[in-house]
Amino acid sequence: MKCISSGSTQILWNGALSNEFQPSRGCPRVSYLFFANDLFLFIEVDMEQSKVVQDTLEAFGLFSGHKVNAQKTNVFLSKNNPVDITSQIYIVFGFNEVLDLGVYLGMSLFHSRVTTRTFKFILDKVFRRLYSLDAKLLSMAGRVTLVQFVLMSIPNYFIQTTLIPNSICKEIEKIARGFIWGIFSLRSKQALVQWDDYC
Repeated sequence: MKCISSGSTQILWNGALSNEFQPSRGCPRVSYLFFANDLFLFIEVDMEQSKVVQDTLEAFGLFSGHKVNAQKTNVFLSKNNPVDITSQIYIVFGFNEVLDLGVYLGMSLFHSRVTTRTFKFILDKVFRRLYSLDAKLLSMAGRVTLVQFVLMSIPNYFIQTTLIPNSICKEIEKIARGFIWGIFSLRSKQALVQWDDYC
């Protein structure tokens, strides 16, 4: 146990070893907002703060040798801000103006009311997964296993972070039922067992 608690570490930084340090609990954690070379800066919509951030980015470039890529950098401002200040801020930064931040780590960064249409991409993922497989070649047990362990796991990540509308959950169940009973054909089939007995 002593070797675990008394070990020391060095980091190779730009070809040179850092000073030794002992890892311990409670170290400063890196924010997830710095993950995968992405960085989110949150500031007030104010010309003074905008200039300070721009000066800081320029100083960072001088000291580190890294420059902010203006073509890959976006500025997102709330619609509730005065138009004259907003346009001045875009000029100060010289970055792309965006109305939506898009997707980050697989999740959409919402800025409007969440609706069924917002989560249509989950249904599309489930459909793509189904149509990439040939349900006719699988037995009933194979289809049930596929639904339980593959199809029903697709929305899990999104359900953990966001409240998904009930209609989306019901639609996923409907797709899964149709897949199990082979209702992708033109003629409809009657289910022999209750849905709750399967999933």
